Amino acid sequence: MKTKISIFIIISLFLTVSIYSQNQITEAEVKSSLTNLFDLSKSKSYEEASSFLAYDGKDKTKKDKVPFNFAAKNEKKSVKRKCKKIKAYLDLSDSYEYDGFSSQGNDGTIKVNFKSGDQELKISFDFVKVGGKVLLSSFK
Repeated sequence: MKTKISIFIIISLFLTVSIYSQNQITEAEVKSSLTNLFDLSKSKSYEEASSFLAYDGKDKTKKDKVPFNFAAKNEKKSVKRKCKKIKAYLDLSDSYEYDGFSSQGNDGTIKVNFKSGDQELKISFDFVKVGGKVLLSSFK
């Protein structure tokens, strides 16, 4: 009986750890998502880019829980504004490099140094993992 209980506890712990680790955001996921977003912003593929951006509009029930809906007029404007700002960072810089990653659960932040000559602009990109997809929630 003790053996069965011990096995049950071990299996339960393993499943709990396994499920928890699937929800954790990783640096590789964030870099991949950000690279895609950079490429889509440069090519002005706003509709496709909207699937990489976490909703941050007036509806608080959707904030950081779903991607933007490009078909909605007000959300379309937000997507374009964010993509144009990202494109401006890329256009004004000669290169960029990642400069640190931190995470807590399904939230992660990656810092990016945009370089132009001797000048650097440091921007933090905040991500959230929603339903297995990594979405940009904000940047500053």
